[in-house]
Amino acid sequence: MLTLLGYSQLTIQYGKSLITDLSAHSGIQIETFAYKPSLREDMERASLIISHA
Repeated sequence: MLTLLGYSQLTIQYGKSLITDLSAHSGIQIETFAYKPSLREDMERASLIISHA
């Protein structure tokens, strides 16, 4: 879906969750991390942010 909208990169903060290798199935470049001291740079660089409440 994201590739159809023109996105080529996805960054995922997964926290304490387990995460599998998604890049082989997605056709999109995926960067993952558990936590960072700040998300400011990521949010400033992003053209789309998907979050939960």
